[in-house]
Amino acid sequence: MLERLHIETREEWLSKRSVGIGASESAAILGLSKWETPISLWRKKVGGEKKDLSNNEAVQRGNRMEPAIREFFKALHPEYEIEHHPFDILRQKEMPFLFATLDGEMKTHDGKFGVLEIKTAEPRGVEGWKE
Repeated sequence: MLERLHIETREEWLSKRSVGIGASESAAILGLSKWETPISLWRKKVGGEKKDLSNNEAVQRGNRMEPAIREFFKALHPEYEIEHHPFDILRQKEMPFLFATLDGEMKTHDGKFGVLEIKTAEPRGVEGWKE
């Protein structure tokens, strides 16, 4: 069972998401992240240095593109109702340390629920385009 924490500000959201394991951190825990290792995530969680990515150009571009991609998806798939709650955290009641902030919540007309996950990428060079 999921519960929603409705959060109004980015600052409050950042403080709430520092406790527990967010969906974006699961790849690091499994050793599948290109950006973070399980050890670097552990260090961050126990009070170590946290990287501020807010000035990273790729992060900024992805943040700017996300609303447009969400609207594009809506235009392509009118069969879904799409909601977005930018700072809400969904977490499991039984394990509240597992949580996610969704890029979009999809609902069908018959009440089924799904998740819209948005990723942006920029291939670099020939090898990037092949990948």
